[in-house]
Amino acid sequence: MNETFAQTIAEPTTCLWWSHAFSNGFWVFVGIIAGTLVTLLASFILACLKKKKIKRNIKFEISFNISKIQEWKGLLDEVLEASNSDNMEDCLVLFDFQKIILWTVNKTISDGTVYDYIDQESIVTLQKLTDFCTLFYSEKINNGVQKFKDNPDRAGVAKMVRFWKTLLDQHETRLRLIESKL
Repeated sequence: MNETFAQTIAEPTTCLWWSHAFSNGFWVFVGIIAGTLVTLLASFILACLKKKKIKRNIKFEISFNISKIQEWKGLLDEVLEASNSDNMEDCLVLFDFQKIILWTVNKTISDGTVYDYIDQESIVTLQKLTDFCTLFYSEKINNGVQKFKDNPDRAGVAKMVRFWKTLLDQHETRLRLIESKL
């Protein structure tokens, strides 16, 4: 019986069984490591793509807001031309400062990732723009235009247009600075 047991231990099939068990365990371990690395790589690539998309959206929002400011400055020119040609009552302009978009910026501010895309100075600038582009200022300029329609005053219109153009120029300059940093 001892010889049989000794022969069984010495047989190569026992060693093969042990090597298959080790081999299978080793390849399972390698598979787990490979799967983890693939998952980490995929997560990294998706995070980079998301970050790139957010940055592209912020650039779009900045350029869109610059175009809106230029549109408003064009409306101010129309008001000035109408007052100079004594057709102020025919001037049909409506300033709607709430037409800016900052959804992506606001979302990144909410989730705390805004600093990955823009610096603190740019954030302050965008918050000032948001504070400016409200119903209050829209009504203020629209009421000013209406006042000059009711009582034409070229000097008053010119002064009002200069004031609003200066304000809009400041916002546009700041937005262009942010745009150049992106």
